[in-house]
This record gives sequence, structure tokens and C-alpha cells, in this order.
Amino acid sequence: MDYTQIGLFDFAYNAETDGYEVLPEMAAEKATDSTGTLTDDEVEQYGLSTQDGGSLWTSGQKWVVNLNQAAAWEDGTQIKADDYIYSMQQMLNPEMQNQRSSSFATGTASFGNADNYLKSGTTTYEWNAGYSGPNRSGTDYYFSLYGTTYGTDIFGSAGYDIYTPGYVGAYAATSTDEDKALFATLITLVADTGTYGTSDSPKYVAITEANIATIAEAYSEYLAFFYGAKQEVNNDLTVPGTNSWNIGDFDYIKAVNPATAWDDVGLVKTGDYQLTFFLVNPVSNFQFYYNFSGNWLVKQDLYEAGKKTVGSLVTTTYGTSVATYSSFGPYKLTSYQLDKDILLQRNTAWYGYTDGKHDGEYQIDNFDIAIVQNEDTILEMFMKGQLDSYGLRSQDMTALGGSSRLMYTPQSYTTKMTLNSDFASLVTEQNTRNAANSTNLNHTILENLNLRKAISLGMDRQTLVQQQTAGSQAYDVPINSMYVSDPDSGTLYRNTAQGQKVVTDNFGVTSEGEPNYVGYDLDAARKLIDDAVDEEVALNAAHPGQGYYDGTQDVEFYWEVYNDGWDDMVTFLKAQFATLFVGTKLEGKVTISTSYNLEYSDDIKAGKCDLAMSTWGGAEFDPYGIMEVYFQDDYKNEPGVKGNTSLTLKPDGINEVTMTLSEWDVALRTGVYSEANATTEIRLNVLSGCESYLVGTYNFVSLYARSSASLNSYRVKQITDTYHQLVAYGGIRFLKLTLNDADWTSYVNAHLSGGVLPYGND
Repeated sequence: MDYTQIGLFDFAYNAETDGYEVLPEMAAEKATDSTGTLTDDEVEQYGLSTQDGGSLWTSGQKWVVNLNQAAAWEDGTQIKADDYIYSMQQMLNPEMQNQRSSSFATGTASFGNADNYLKSGTTTYEWNAGYSGPNRSGTDYYFSLYGTTYGTDIFGSAGYDIYTPGYVGAYAATSTDEDKALFATLITLVADTGTYGTSDSPKYVAITEANIATIAEAYSEYLAFFYGAKQEVNNDLTVPGTNSWNIGDFDYIKAVNPATAWDDVGLVKTGDYQLTFFLVNPVSNFQFYYNFSGNWLVKQDLYEAGKKTVGSLVTTTYGTSVATYSSFGPYKLTSYQLDKDILLQRNTAWYGYTDGKHDGEYQIDNFDIAIVQNEDTILEMFMKGQLDSYGLRSQDMTALGGSSRLMYTPQSYTTKMTLNSDFASLVTEQNTRNAANSTNLNHTILENLNLRKAISLGMDRQTLVQQQTAGSQAYDVPINSMYVSDPDSGTLYRNTAQGQKVVTDNFGVTSEGEPNYVGYDLDAARKLIDDAVDEEVALNAAHPGQGYYDGTQDVEFYWEVYNDGWDDMVTFLKAQFATLFVGTKLEGKVTISTSYNLEYSDDIKAGKCDLAMSTWGGAEFDPYGIMEVYFQDDYKNEPGVKGNTSLTLKPDGINEVTMTLSEWDVALRTGVYSEANATTEIRLNVLSGCESYLVGTYNFVSLYARSSASLNSYRVKQITDTYHQLVAYGGIRFLKLTLNDADWTSYVNAHLSGGVLPYGND
């Protein structure tokens, strides 16, 4: 889509080629900040935020964008404001629930009332004591066996997750008759998935006179696990949070979200070629251009023609073939063969070829993108002159790492090893695998924090990047050095005092006194392993038959791998595990089994495997938004990170504030600690506190910050050899070929040596 679409604005190299500038593209000119004309009526209509005390914001919340009247679809049809309005209505269509709708409904630059429009007509269940919003439906109360309150699961306190079907099932099968009787009601409720659902898909049940006693009994029996005897449970639904145990601690009310009219959403057509943006929270000039350098346009006739209903959702086939897609960028899609080839050609309807503002840009006529599965075949094609670029693998660096055509591209992505620390799912997986394989192997030891920390300290990241990557950097924290904490000054988050403190607090400093990004301490790791074994054996003694490690078992870690492209990396890391356990109480007791699974991400989220590789990154100019992918349950990979877990931080450096993880994320992106409401210093305190918490849970082990090494063919010319944020080496806007296809063929034939071009010897 970087080829066939273009944003309202774009970031491109400036004339001096030493940085970027913002260019209007689908916009006719830069946006006008009209927040000074904002009225009380507009704030009320679009549901916009105000300053403390209720006064209106003076900048960054109301923007006027005049559209480029030369912009057109590839068939020549002019693009107007109505196209943008229709496309955003589809993006936020409550019947479609598009994945990217959150960018415009709850993101940094979200439109007023967009979230309400997205929820139109839906029903949500809100924790009674914690809900202060509108749309309450009567005074009925509901119960969820898997509900949350006070930042923790009602039936999952202290990490035991007794409410989980796998845990309770295992407990029922192995516990004493006395304990079985004690948990009889709870086990019965968990087994009744038709009524109460599951932890992955909970159901909300109206609390009535007929079932309130059963619910109270289950709660009482659950409390007995921790207190040794049943506790009295008050049936008063209306009194949560007292010193006694109350049903009201975890009752819910139903919130029926009314239909929100599109006229109340903060994207407004104010002319045939003009849009006015009303944002929930104000943003800086940079953030406005950054957030709208992409686009959301779809062509109405094609989009509507592809619509159909699948289950409860409306879907569309738009963009799945040449016939169902329309370009409005420099190139158009002219051929698409699944898993084989994509052909892009110059889009002659694009305004940029005739407006006099893009002279010398977009010089390539055609892009022929071959889909080739085998990496050795890709290398062979490049060496024979059949491809114009090639991304190097670690094993290519010896032969090609000295080439004059070599380019390193740092990325915002950090690769991690995700660890399943969720005890309930570990018990389930342990029972399932042992039953299937007639084994008695332990998996639940991964729930031990000391063991997970040992795994982090026991990974030799420096050797890993040297042997297994092409130029990546050892990195023991998730947010790498590409993230900019202050776009106006260009300050990198990792260079701030807060960013460095995350590293030094968790991994110390190097011999030179610098933050230690390698995080390798084998001796300390081995001691932690022995501590972990002792702790798990003690837990097993205190809670026999519940799946804890008993000190005699062998241990299995089940690792799901995306494809065989990860084989070398996994083999290296398995060897690191073997070294780690030498001389410890687990020496010779740990095996790691692997299997390929394209759906590995779903399995690790669901806790169906122990280990997986995962990568997060992107939006490097908004590090304050990255916690969403760790703290919101819909996005995270780590099953042990619970969005409703409480975290206490000191945003101002002095006073403590406690919120759930998901609440901290929202507060950073759009709430009290957003750009509009807090200083950069306070935002850095919150971000670093959140990141440090993540690192300290060791629910994943950060391994390396990704950097790609690539070769361009001898005919490819970039605008610069120096990498800059946002604009890299210039991209397709400035890419040039010094030889046409015929001359390139002649060049290749004249320079082949042993059937290949001499990239490694130039």
C-alpha cells in the first residue's frame, strides 16, 4: 500500500538531505489549527475533552484540512470529502468491527465520539462499583465467574486462578475427598460452561433470588482455599468494597450503548474539498501530521459490492484482487497471483506526475514482486541479477558483509522470547500433554518468577546477534533505541534518564558505567534456578496434587515456532538453555520440544504452549502508545500479563498513583497522562515505570533490537547513504535505476563471474 496509496501528508527528505519535511499530498496544503474557534456546543456535540476546570483547549484539537482537488482514483474519478466520510464510516462501522478502528476511536488522534459510534447498539457489562459512565440499564445485577474487579480476578487472586476450568478440573481429579467436597459448588459452576462460559469467552448471568445463594457459596468456598475455612459472604449486591466479603464485590451492571449519529462523530465535511477534524484530545503539530500520514480511503462502489454477512459481522472482499481494489497513489495493482507474483505499474491518473511538485520523484515505471518461499533461491536470483534488492541473513554476512552495496536499516522492532507464566493454562497444558504422551513432565515451573528471570540472565544476547542476525543489536528491554520521546527535540527515549533507569534498575551497568543492554550473568542465573526449584517444591508441599513441580520430575518446555526459518535461532537458544542448567538442580532434567505452527501467536496467547518468539514495534515517534500492545488483553502476546493487574507508580516522582495496567495504557495515550494533559517529564516517568514493570515480570525475554542488512543491485541508487528517522534512505519516492531493463541485462551478462555477480568481492 506504500506504492498504491498515499496519505493526506507525507514525510520526505528536505532539500539538504539531512532530515525530513512534511509535505501535503492528498491534502492541498498543510492543516490549519482552528482550535481557537472551538465552541462549547462543538465540545458537547463531539464529546471532546476540556482542560482542568472545564475551560476549552486553545490548540491542537480542531483542525481544518483542504483536500487536493487533483486527487483521483485510478479510473480518473475525482476524490472528494464525501469519499473520506464514507470510508471512515466503514472503518468505524459497528457491524464490521474492523481491527484498525481503534486507531481512530481510541488512539492518540481519535475523532470525537468515534468510540461511541463504533459501539452503537452493542451491550457491555461494567463492574458496578467502578462504572460511572452513562447507559445503565435498570438496576439488575449480573455475575461473571471470570469477571474482574479491584484490578485482579475475583477467583484468581494470588495467581492461583482457581476459577479456570483446567485448574479446577486438575484439582478435582487429584485432591482429597475433603477438598473435593469443599470445592464442589465452584467446580460445578466452572463445569457449567453453557451458563457461565469460559475464561476466554465469559458469559454474564443475571443474579436472582434463585442463584444468589449458589454464587455466594462458590465465593465462600473459594475463600476457604486461602483462609482454611469458609468465610461469611454478604449477599448485598449494592455494597461493594466493605471490610466483609460481599457479592457486591464483583457484581456487574448492563450498559446498553445507544446508537450514536454519524453527525456527532468528529470528522466533518465542511466543503466538497474540505474536512474538519474534531479530536477527543489535542495533539501537537507533529503528532497530527504523523497520525494522518497514512490513509483510510476505500472506493465506495467496490467496497459495497464486496460486502456480505459472515456470522454476526459484515465483511467485504475489497482489496483481495485486482478487480476489487482501486489505487490513488503513484502505482496501481495490475496483476496479483496468490503466493506467486504482484505487479505494480505507474498509475497515470495520479496527480503527482503532472502537478510540478514531484519532479524527479517516483522514477520507477514498474515493480514486479516475486513471491519466493525458499531463501536460498532468493539469494541465487539476486546474485544472477534477477532481483534488485536482497535482505541478508546471518549466514550471508561472511560472503557478502563487505560488499560496497551493503546497507543497514535499524528498525523499531524488538524480538522477544515469550514465556507462558499463567499457572492455570500451564496446568492444563501439562495435563493434556502428559495424558497424550504417557509422561509425567512438569511445565508449571515456568510460573516461577526466579526461573523466568534466570532464563533472561542466561541468554547470551551478544553472541546471538553476532551469530544469528545480520547486524541486529543485543537488547534486554522491549522499547529499543529507535523511539523518540520528544519529536520537537529529537530526544530518544532510551537516552532519557527515565529510559536508562529501566535498564540499570533491571540489568545494572557495564564496566564503563553505561546501561547494560546485554543482560548476561550466568552465575546469578544458575543461583536463581536453584531458588526457583526450592520455591516450587515448597508450593507443592503446601498444595499437593495441584500441579506444582515436586523436585523429582523432569521438565518439558513446549516451543511453537512459526516456520523453519527460525530453526537456526531456536537451535542456538536451546543450546543456551542447556548451558544455563549446568550445575543447577535442573541439570539434565529439562527438554525443549518444538513444532511448527503458523498460528503460534494464538496458541501462546491462549497458554497452549510454553515458549514462542514474538516481535513488537512500530510508531517510533509515539513510545507512549506502545503499552497498548502489552497491557490490553486484546493485543498482548504474553498470557501472564493481565490487563486488570494493579500497578503503583509515581508520575510526579513523589506521590503514588495506583491503576490497572490497562488503565495506565489509556491514561498515557488519551487520558490524564496524555500529551494534552501532562508534561513530557511526567509522561516519561509513567512510561518508564510501565516498561520497568514489564521487564521485571519476565513474562517475556527481550533478545535483540532488529536491524536489517540488505544489498541493492548495481543499478539501484538511493538519495542518501545515511539513515534518518521517518525517511530511512528515501524510499520509493527517491529511488532511481541507473540502467533500464535492457541495459541491465547487458551489464549482467558482461559481469557474471562463475554465473554470479561479484557482490562479495567489490
